[in-house]
Amino acid sequence: MGTRKTLCAKLVGGILMVGMVFAFSGCATKQQLADVEAKADKALQLAQEANSNAEAAAVRAEQAADRAENIAAKMEDMFNKKMMK
Repeated sequence: MGTRKTLCAKLVGGILMVGMVFAFSGCATKQQLADVEAKADKALQLAQEANSNAEAAAVRAEQAADRAENIAAKMEDMFNKKMMK
């Protein structure tokens, strides 16, 4: 299994490869080639959106981890202050 970027790149490459096979074999019409190109463009767009969403989720997860760490530090301070009394 590869990373999400690798898998998306393989998907787009696979779609383009199908289009090239049709083109070189002479079996494809211009409309079929245009359809393959449109599908490849859509797959690339979806891959870019998925990557962007993954990056945003990673940032949010890091922020949540920082907040949790801050809360834990505050609780530890409160506990230590209580134990000192």
